[in-house]
Formats: sequence, C-alpha cells, structure tokens
Amino acid sequence: MYFIGNCYCWALILKLIYGGEIFTIESEPGDKGRQVRHFKVKEPKRKARHFKRVFDFLPPPLCFCCFFGRFEKSGEKADK
Repeated sequence: MYFIGNCYCWALILKLIYGGEIFTIESEPGDKGRQVRHFKVKEPKRKARHFKRVFDFLPPPLCFCCFFGRFEKSGEKADK
C-alpha cells in the first residue's frame, strides 16, 4: 500500500509506534544519483524501518518534501 509524505515525517510516526531511535543515512537506498539525507528508525529489536520513495509527483527540489512511498523493514529475510 502506498502513502503520501516524506521520510522524516513518517520516521517520527514510526518512532511513536515502534519506539527506538531515528538515524540518517547520506543517500536514499536504491536512488542512484541523489545525495539526499534519508531518515530511518532503528527498533529496539535491531530492525530498521523506513519510508521508501516510489513515485515523485512534484518537480525537484519539491519532490523531496512530498512523494508517494511505502514502508520497508530490514531484516525480514534473516528471521525466516
């Protein structure tokens, strides 16, 4: 399911839901050529959740403020 927003706002919401701490990486995963700070939430169980960009509907630089995206969690394959 896709939602609208940006990675910082959703990182704050994910922190309220799952707890943990917010950290940043220097470039968004899977987004080649864009050096944009990306926010993630590290859960107490050592998993990281983030809001990944799927579709930009605004022109740059406004596309960094609001976009369509989906939630992803790291470490899912390690649990199986």
